[in-house]
Amino acid sequence: MTQEESLEKSPQFRRGAGPLTRNVSDSATADAIRLDSGAVPHRELPSRRSLRFMIAVGLVLLQVVTVAGILVSQRLNEQRALRTHMMRIMDGIIVEIQENAQGFLLPAQNVTALSKRLFQSGLLDWTRKDDLERYFFGQLGVVPQIDAVYFADLQGQYLMVQRDDGGDSAGYRVKTIEIQDRVRRVHNKRLDASRRVVAYVEDAEDAYDPRLRPWYKNALATKELVWTDPYVFFSSQQPGITSATPVYDNRGSVSGVIGVDIRIGLLSEFLTRQNVGDAGSSLIINRQGDYIAHSHFDRIGRGGDDMQSNALTLEDIVDPIERAALSVFEDPSELLNFAWLRAQDKMQHSFAVDGRQFHTIFKPFPKQSPWPWVIGVYAAESDFIGPIQRGERNKMIGAIVVSAGITLVAFFLARRYMQPVVALRDEVDRDVLTGIHNRRSLFETAKRLMEVARRKGAALSVIVVDIDQFKNFNDSYGHTVGDQVLLAVVKRLQAAIIGDDLLARYAGDEFVLLLPGAPMQVARNVAERLRTTISASPIKTTAGEIAVTVSLGVAELTPEIEDFEKLFDGADHALRFAKAEGRNRVMTATDLFTAEDAMPIARSVQTQA
Repeated sequence: MTQEESLEKSPQFRRGAGPLTRNVSDSATADAIRLDSGAVPHRELPSRRSLRFMIAVGLVLLQVVTVAGILVSQRLNEQRALRTHMMRIMDGIIVEIQENAQGFLLPAQNVTALSKRLFQSGLLDWTRKDDLERYFFGQLGVVPQIDAVYFADLQGQYLMVQRDDGGDSAGYRVKTIEIQDRVRRVHNKRLDASRRVVAYVEDAEDAYDPRLRPWYKNALATKELVWTDPYVFFSSQQPGITSATPVYDNRGSVSGVIGVDIRIGLLSEFLTRQNVGDAGSSLIINRQGDYIAHSHFDRIGRGGDDMQSNALTLEDIVDPIERAALSVFEDPSELLNFAWLRAQDKMQHSFAVDGRQFHTIFKPFPKQSPWPWVIGVYAAESDFIGPIQRGERNKMIGAIVVSAGITLVAFFLARRYMQPVVALRDEVDRDVLTGIHNRRSLFETAKRLMEVARRKGAALSVIVVDIDQFKNFNDSYGHTVGDQVLLAVVKRLQAAIIGDDLLARYAGDEFVLLLPGAPMQVARNVAERLRTTISASPIKTTAGEIAVTVSLGVAELTPEIEDFEKLFDGADHALRFAKAEGRNRVMTATDLFTAEDAMPIARSVQTQA
């Protein structure tokens, strides 16, 4: 390795502490001055390969973010539309449940109303118990959802025909209470499906009095057809509801009450068949907060055997989803007054349980209906629109992946086909021989750096470098050797560039070094170091080693300097003065006494340069 190459690769030289020009103390002082002036410290620039990688990653990320933003916005709009559609579906389910529930309940009400008319017309009468029993059997055969039909008169006499699902086979139970001569007799018989009597018992201990039951009291109190709230049937010990109406004889006097039972369990089985998703439920509740029916009694409260003996109330709810659904009622006592609900027609809200989104709607039965009840439906969003949401999510991911892939392909194709354009741009900005910036690029960059320096109040200096007696090298050794000298000098000058410094070939053997952030003293030290480094060792050429020296002029940007031409002229005048003083030296614009003193000297040496 030659002395020149060893020196150019020296870390000390690249840091600006060349031992040929100053000692360690001077170097530290100069570096401190430059840092204080705002100069950009030396840093390792990324390689071309890593720069391409960062650009590619940045483009992909930008594309992904852009596409994701568009798709997310689109998906949010679709989600709102889907949720609106889901609420319409649930609203439709409530309307369907109302219609079906009325279809389920009205036959029992119709049996009650028909029985009332038959009693009033005299076609049915307590004294003809066999006809009355056959009529009750007929109604059970026609309306399968009816659990029992019965009649009680004002004295407490009673006849009931009831379905019997217990034991080994289905059948019927018939209960009769007769009072003759103040003697009360209770008969219970059990029949098979063909109505053959399989058991008969007379129970003197049976104290059942129908006049104490809610259906009897409510019917006589209102004097019209009523539906009871849920209560436990005496005979079957099953919770249910009753349609009851007072019965009048042909003289218009109340003779008793007719009742028709429907088990809550049967109504709940009906609700179970209403499809509201795996996690959803439908329910019917009354003003007291009692459940008339529910599609999933087994998972919301006591359920199981307990439901056989007691009706379920809101206070019994243990299922967190059901509790959250009922939170639409700020206070369960609100159920005692449906005015708020009837005014709004319905109430709906959304809630989340265990990370799953649910929606619920509550709606009362129509005003003209005899049931002061509310139907509620809640469902998991995923049960209704989950497949659509998953499809949209997969579509969004696919679109992002495809978009990122297209961006990568486009980037690499563009890089490949833009290389000639980039190369052409480099040719426009670069000197053909040395590869450094040319004069056009110098003036463009200098203008920008001067604007930045003025805006930030930072220093900016310029060094003009000229090879001493370069014309003699060309005349003596030829232009090939002259080019070798130029390249070697450029190589040594490039070693002084750090951060945003710029080196450019101005013309022939004249070079310009822009130093952003460097005040005059730092720029002078840099120039002196360059001068010493270039002159310290000869340059090796094909014609042998040639001793080369340079002269340098330094100028600093001041408020009075309006443009780069004036800043350059200051450094160029200092350069000419350095040549006039004997070459191989550094002069600054402040070294000139006056422009009038310096210019004649500078002109006298132009022909000797």
